[in-house]
Amino acid sequence: MTLRKFLLWFLLIDFALFSAWVMWEVGYLGIWQAGFTSPGSMQILADLGVACLLIMSWIFADARARASIPGPGWWLPWRLDRWRRCCIC
Repeated sequence: MTLRKFLLWFLLIDFALFSAWVMWEVGYLGIWQAGFTSPGSMQILADLGVACLLIMSWIFADARARASIPGPGWWLPWRLDRWRRCCIC
């Protein structure tokens, strides 16, 4: 295992443990409520939203350039087809 892979796994496991501990302490809604308590925490939440939008735009642009589906494309057409058949009278 390379050092880079080891560090990535280490960070992933640490973040997962920290997230689990926070969820245990305050719950899912508590995390969101804490994001709206002060202007500073709202700024952090807005920065997170902007970062996620930028990352998603890069993922979609890359998928478009490769002519592939961005995300779990193996089940989406099947789900849409089932939904379409249910809604047609």
